[in-house]
Amino acid sequence: EVKGRVRGLLTADWQHTRAVWETMEEPRPSQEMVRQALNALAQAKAAERDPPLSEGAKPGRRYRWRAPLDLTSNERDIYVGGEVAVEEGAI
Repeated sequence: EVKGRVRGLLTADWQHTRAVWETMEEPRPSQEMVRQALNALAQAKAAERDPPLSEGAKPGRRYRWRAPLDLTSNERDIYVGGEVAVEEGAI
């Protein structure tokens, strides 16, 4: 339940753990539960952490979190090196 609530609060903007917790509606879980949920989401690739999980624990460092960037696109144009490539048959 906490994980689902936390996931719904993540945006494309970086937020510190406390900021995520503060935006939660009452009744709020503990900040520790929010931290654990954020870590679980990051391990499942449903959230990004700064510094990244690949760097391991960083004691004393404030972590920031965001929703993973959506690198998929429904755009038909593909921009490469300032040029536009159009899918064949699109014109």
